[in-house]
Amino acid sequence: MRKSFSWGIQRRTLDGVAVNLPENVKIEHQNRVQSAVTSLKNEAFKKVVLSLKHTVAKSTDPLKILTNLLDEYPQANCYFFHHPSIGTWLGATPETLVSYKDGLLKTMSLAGTKSALADPQIPWGIKEKNEQQLVTDFISKALEKVTGKKPDVGDVETIQAGSLLHLKTSLEVPVDYGKINEVVNELHPTPAVCGLPRQAALDYIRNHENYNRSFYTGYIGVQNPVERRADYYVNLRCLEIDKSNIHLYAGGGITELSVPQDEVQEIENKLMTMARIIT
Repeated sequence: MRKSFSWGIQRRTLDGVAVNLPENVKIEHQNRVQSAVTSLKNEAFKKVVLSLKHTVAKSTDPLKILTNLLDEYPQANCYFFHHPSIGTWLGATPETLVSYKDGLLKTMSLAGTKSALADPQIPWGIKEKNEQQLVTDFISKALEKVTGKKPDVGDVETIQAGSLLHLKTSLEVPVDYGKINEVVNELHPTPAVCGLPRQAALDYIRNHENYNRSFYTGYIGVQNPVERRADYYVNLRCLEIDKSNIHLYAGGGITELSVPQDEVQEIENKLMTMARIIT
């Protein structure tokens, strides 16, 4: 997915919608996480992102869903994409993969998740902080590899995206416009959607997720060679619509400190961010 279409619209808050995964799906994902934690403790990789696809019956017109999406997430990069061969996709992503303007490339490390509906003063845990640092270190090294320069790394901050809170670190570095695609290829997929080391995590995902992510965790955006600008976003909060169903996607970063039950709750929280726009 290489192009995005986004609009601005006045803010309207939708009622919260709970997502309760079927019990067998919860158990399967808990077991998958527990297996990953065991592997992370015994094998030479540090993080893997495990996801699932949750399917519900189609009950809302896609354009109504788009309106809800734009109302609910005015600060995210929102898109509606349709092609006869791949169907209809909608999403609202808070994560910038690459933003380039006036010779300066900006990106972000976004990892760690908790609900904004709970007490926002509850401190971040060691697991979330470590996970976010892994992503930051990977991105910093990737940028230096392409540009030959150490990027400026900002402070860790907490941001809100819908009903979720995330840890975020901004990074920026000067680079020639002609190297943008090289940067994108070096960054994608980041540990925020895959893991570390990348190839080991990717192999683990292919062997254990048991479904095709399709465009979920890919990237979407535009590049303007005339103005020498580029904006790409990681396709995180998204859904797929076919003739009869709506497919919701969500995932979570697993480290050796992960608690399986907590990871299931995180998946349900993330699914809720899309489920609330389809009612």
